[in-house]
Amino acid sequence: MIKDVTSILVTMGEMHVSSDENTVLTCLGLGSCIGLAMYDTVSRLGGLAHIVLPSSVGSNPGGPGKYADTAVPGLIEDMMAQGANRRTMVAWMIGGAQMSVSKGLSDVFKTGERNTQATIDALAEVRMHLQAMDTGGNTGRSMRLFVSTGKLTVSIGGGQTTEL
Repeated sequence: MIKDVTSILVTMGEMHVSSDENTVLTCLGLGSCIGLAMYDTVSRLGGLAHIVLPSSVGSNPGGPGKYADTAVPGLIEDMMAQGANRRTMVAWMIGGAQMSVSKGLSDVFKTGERNTQATIDALAEVRMHLQAMDTGGNTGRSMRLFVSTGKLTVSIGGGQTTEL
């Protein structure tokens, strides 16, 4: 019997955790943002954060998923609260593109690059294994984490879908 699959869209600044095997956690249209997925390979619990900015320091308030420095520990904490084991968790990060490619503006903000580095730094700080990443360039991406299997797919600019 084929079960209905529920796609949960994780939008900017949000985080979501699920153990429902029929759930696909999804981030659409990641430009300079980072989609950070985590999966516990034993409990089969998945989590996804849609990171918008690198640092919460001196920033406007927002949920813990909005900033790399709060999303990484926040997602780990949320997953552990639902039964994940820190030692059997892996992570993937997608996005971090440089979307402003106009002459003279390409190096002004570097938000994608800063988001990527801040997320890598935050993962290193908590000693989280980064299984794979697909970041940079100047094309948006979408990602899907299939909770039933831990499979993560990435679609670039609405084109080809690959599994990481």
